[in-house]
Amino acid sequence: MDWSLWLETILLLTTAVYVSAAVWFWRGMKPLQPPRSQGSSNAHPGVSVVVAARDEETHIAACLESLLAQTYPAERYEIIVVDDGSTDGTADIVRQYSAAQSQIRLLNAAEALGCSGSKKAALGLAVSQAKQEIILTTDADCLVPPGWIEAMAGAFDEDVGMAIGYAQIAVPKDGLGLGTAFESVDFLNLMAGAWGSVGQGHPFAASGQNLAYRKEAFQAVGGFTKVQHRTSGDDLLLLHLIRGLGLWRVVFVEAPESWVDHPPASSGRSFLNKRIRWASNGPYQIRMDPLFFAYLSIAFTVNLLLVAGVVLWAFGGLDGELWLGAWLAKGLGEWLVFVKATSHFNRRALRRYFIAWALVQPFYTVWVGSLGIWGRFTWKGRKNRWGQPAS
Repeated sequence: MDWSLWLETILLLTTAVYVSAAVWFWRGMKPLQPPRSQGSSNAHPGVSVVVAARDEETHIAACLESLLAQTYPAERYEIIVVDDGSTDGTADIVRQYSAAQSQIRLLNAAEALGCSGSKKAALGLAVSQAKQEIILTTDADCLVPPGWIEAMAGAFDEDVGMAIGYAQIAVPKDGLGLGTAFESVDFLNLMAGAWGSVGQGHPFAASGQNLAYRKEAFQAVGGFTKVQHRTSGDDLLLLHLIRGLGLWRVVFVEAPESWVDHPPASSGRSFLNKRIRWASNGPYQIRMDPLFFAYLSIAFTVNLLLVAGVVLWAFGGLDGELWLGAWLAKGLGEWLVFVKATSHFNRRALRRYFIAWALVQPFYTVWVGSLGIWGRFTWKGRKNRWGQPAS
């Protein structure tokens, strides 16, 4: 068998597995069943909302306003903001709010821990100081709807240890540009994958922009101790730690009342840098979740062969019809998932951008995945290598 036949065989097999995975996600995208505990005396469990913030003076006030405007009983939740080494007015803004609102507490990572710059350490500090049983997290630049806490806390049946919420790229006031549209489509697909995998009983992913878990579950896995050295993964890695215990269920909350808005990346470079940071935990999954690692490997291989196929086809090293067929099959599988997600999350307007995303996505995936393997990215002004802060 010559090398071109080997490539064609691998392309066919990996594409078939990739499309099968898309169908698997699609079948798992189903509404959450109402928790049995909603009718009990614990219908409003105590909630501690924790937010790690660094240099977020342009966003933190709006975030706090949305957290204070909740339908949840005020006496049943608190808001803990950890200033993680801000050099702007973030801490001063939070301090003003905490002086006027007893629900809000401000912690200083540098004072409490002797260091700053680690989101996991900042969140771990907040959880250690949390007074309530349910920990609910979002980012300092996010906006949450009034029913957010109600919807997320309501998902905690007796056997639920973590609830993954839906987050989306907010539509800017001046509308969607091509860059924001691409990011919105891409992130919606990631959220669809998270939803579908949870529905299949094997959660793959989560977003710290909208995530809740029991403090008991967090403590049972030792918090972030086992993954503290990784810059990214305060959501994904924690998910796999809790899932790996096998003591609690993980659910996905897809109700509109829980949808969190996140601003688009400030630039194309910022977008790619963020995706590389997320991808840096891909190789780490081989020890945490071999099934997820296998899926990531298949996805990367398919995209790599499609990108390489542009050159191979030109030089006669790959059958053109097979290459186009694989690209089409991959796109149809992704479209199946995307249509269901855009319908449920009311983002049908994004469908007009799908073809453009599907054509660009393999090239971007190969680029991000390749750099992610080496863990080379910059986050909050600090360089990282191998997914860890550079010395």
